[in-house]
Amino acid sequence: MSQADESLGGIAGVAPAQPAAELARMPTMKRLVFSSTFLCLVALFGCAPPPKPQADIRFAFPTLTLDGAYASQLTFAEVRQIRDLVRDRADLRKPIDHITIDKPDEAHVTSGAPRKNGDLSSSFDIRRKVGRWFIVEKTIQTARNLR
Repeated sequence: MSQADESLGGIAGVAPAQPAAELARMPTMKRLVFSSTFLCLVALFGCAPPPKPQADIRFAFPTLTLDGAYASQLTFAEVRQIRDLVRDRADLRKPIDHITIDKPDEAHVTSGAPRKNGDLSSSFDIRRKVGRWFIVEKTIQTARNLR
């Protein structure tokens, strides 16, 4: 067998079939099953529900509740960054309890983990600019919890 024959699949005089040509030679029923299977896979994986917040966030911050339309897109690094914003401020209660993120670059945060009536809690909005989260100063409120 010559080198040219080897590069053509090892069979003298027969070129390897092209995928489109193979599909055209398939019997109609086989083509229908193949196409249906492909479309089902696209529909199954293309329409999957959005993922829940990552397990690493839930493990590292077990008392934190994340919700909102964009909660699943919040990364572990971003949650740490938000935690650090609160940790560095004496006027905000700790720890963060709840982050509601309904827009990709805006969220509402509550902190202080009030356990009983009269405990203090803080709430405020944050915005992301150029990949960094910032507290919207005019939205900060600290109040006693009324349970």
